[in-house]
Parts: sequence; structure tokens; C-alpha cells
Amino acid sequence: MVQVVQGYFRSAVRFPKRSTELLRGMKAGSHVIGVCWLALSLLWDGAWQTILWAVVGLAGLVQSALVEKEILRRTNGAGKGGCPMDAEYNVMADFHQFTVSDPTADFGDLWAKWTDETIDAMFVQGDRYIAIGTMRNMYAPVLIRLDSERSFTGRVDKVATGVLEVPSGVVEVSGSTDNGMSGGKVKVPPGTYRVEVQYFNLDSISDDGLEGDDRYMITLFRTGR
Repeated sequence: MVQVVQGYFRSAVRFPKRSTELLRGMKAGSHVIGVCWLALSLLWDGAWQTILWAVVGLAGLVQSALVEKEILRRTNGAGKGGCPMDAEYNVMADFHQFTVSDPTADFGDLWAKWTDETIDAMFVQGDRYIAIGTMRNMYAPVLIRLDSERSFTGRVDKVATGVLEVPSGVVEVSGSTDNGMSGGKVKVPPGTYRVEVQYFNLDSISDDGLEGDDRYMITLFRTGR
């Protein structure tokens, strides 16, 4: 019964349609609002107002708890009973690239791996990492997912595939020079994953290379190893 009610509220506030970053803001806001309304209900001397504000306060705290559960489902729950995971970041694609890796990866050979062939493919296969080329030398919307149907909108202009070993159970998404400041980490079951990168809207870039709607989606597939 509890799961049915939670599913109803999660659908009602359209959690699946919202980005993870937006959900984090929603969680904090709902918690603050809930606490404030509960405090007001305790201080106010009025029967129906007290009940109303207490209900509103409890509703805010319930929504905050549901948002937190959704965030955990996306970022920490992958692999637990086949639970899906997805996370979206706005990654600083300095030098027209960003990386997806295990924390133990060594990027010492990354620059040497950018050859004419890999630049054209916009993809580098490394040891415990992959590097993804971007059209713009700016922030790039990046979606990483496992067992999730969430996707970007637009046209897929290019697809690249590779392999990502994740012995630590943590996948890091990071700009090549910002030490993960613009990306983030997600937890997955340790193992080896087949990776598919989809490049969206590459022809939307302006002539000066500054504006565009290019997006990059990384899908992880279990290999059983």
C-alpha cells in the first residue's frame, strides 16, 4: 500500500521528467517549507489554521522524503534488484572533451590517444576510462544511465561504443581539466560494462562555435563480467 501511494505522488509531481540537479533543489526547498509550516502550526493559536498548516508542513516533508528516495534510486540504486539509474550533468568540456571513468583510471596516455581517427570518431577507449569528444569547448549537457529509459530529445547524429571496467563500483563523469567539479559520481555494481555514446544535435552549433544544443548520452550495459 505504501509503495502504491509513493508511486502515485512520484508520478503526480513528475519526478521522472525532472533532472537530478533540479530534484536536489526540490528536496531542500520542500524540507525547509515543511519545517517552517510545522513550526508555524505550533505557534499559531487557531484551531483550523493549526491543522491546515500542520498538514501542509507534513506534505512538504513527505515530498522531500520522496524526492530523496528518487535521487537515491537514480544515483545509488543501480543493480539492486535491477533498479534503474540515471544522472544528468552540465560538464565543462574543456579541450572539446570530457571523461567517464573508474576512480582508479590513469589518464596519462589520454592525450596520445587523440589521433586523427579518434578525433573524427569523437571517442577514445582507455584503460578503465573513455573520453568523449564534444562539438563545443564549453559546458555540455551529459546524461549517463543504466537500466533507465530516460533520454535526451533531438536527433542522434553519431554513435560510439566501447568498454568500461568499473572495479570500484563508482563511475565518475568529469571535465578533462576541472577534476570533477562540473560532473559527478554514480554508484553501479562493480564489473565490466559495454558503453554506448549517443551524440545529439551536432548540427545545431553556430558558426562561431559558441551556441548550440549538442547533448551527449552514455548508456551502460551489463556484460556479466
